[in-house]
Amino acid sequence: MRTSAAPILQTVMLAAEALGLSRARITTALGLRWEDLAAYDLRVPSSTSARLWQELAAWRGTPLVSAEIARQIARTEGGGILELTIRSGATIADAAARLTAILPLLFGEPDSFHSITRRSGDGWELGYCLPVGGEPPVTLSEECLIVTFVELCRASADDFRPDRVYFQHAPTAPVHAWSRELGCPVQFDAPFYGVRIGDRAYRAPVRTHDPQLASLLAQLGRALLTSTRTEVSATHGVRKVIHELVAQRQRVDVDAVARALHVSPRTLQRRLTIAGTTFRKELDAVRRAIAEVMLPDLRYSLGEIAALLGFADASQFSRAVRGWTGQTPRSVRAQARAHAA
Repeated sequence: MRTSAAPILQTVMLAAEALGLSRARITTALGLRWEDLAAYDLRVPSSTSARLWQELAAWRGTPLVSAEIARQIARTEGGGILELTIRSGATIADAAARLTAILPLLFGEPDSFHSITRRSGDGWELGYCLPVGGEPPVTLSEECLIVTFVELCRASADDFRPDRVYFQHAPTAPVHAWSRELGCPVQFDAPFYGVRIGDRAYRAPVRTHDPQLASLLAQLGRALLTSTRTEVSATHGVRKVIHELVAQRQRVDVDAVARALHVSPRTLQRRLTIAGTTFRKELDAVRRAIAEVMLPDLRYSLGEIAALLGFADASQFSRAVRGWTGQTPRSVRAQARAHAA
């Protein structure tokens, strides 16, 4: 599952707020609290990002809403770590190399993208590629990211001029409208997200370069990326604890899991909300996974499996299995054993 750091959503929401959209309307629509979006070690699933952009598109009523938000981000110096990374480079080439190092903050798992910096004729292609056939991109979010990069580079380097902008997805608005908006040709259904620039633009000095930012961002980046690798999402730790509690035949509830994770129950539930799930859904997922392993094993009676998983009785377990599979536990058991025979 693709995820991104929570403050990246907050940056988009701040830009929308500057354009007149109520902060309360956005947070209510997403079911989030503003203060929950401040930590880079908190990962937000792409489904939450999709809901945010659906709300923004409905509010603005224009297919170019992503470019509008991106311009606002660049205009108000609200680009956060993206802007600071560009300013940490002495040249656009240097900034692009530094941006490659922080891409996992934007996308989460390393195998959910690959970065691109390559020669293209007498110029360079910079960007990233999402896997074909993988999790669908949040198109407006990808557009906003690329346009923000373009606008921040334009503001930071006098010689930066894109020859072409690439989007990997299908057109979200007439291509001529996009070309007019960005002042250069735009290609959709491209092999990657990014830009093509000439050699002069690639080596252009960054006018707003701050050498002190380089070491600061290097330290920050290492800490954040370590957090990203070790805690991909709030659900990973929750499911692990639930599994352990079930195996130990202990009571499984929000309080018990929160204690094991050293957070308050309220904090745990809030993080799960941001991750687009609930404690009940996570408990259900673990119970189902364990049931799928145990049902084919005749050493365990259905009553024993129900008790291990924390169901009050066999009938409650049976209703749960029907909800998961559309079959009774006995039918699932018989079918699994027939396949194994």
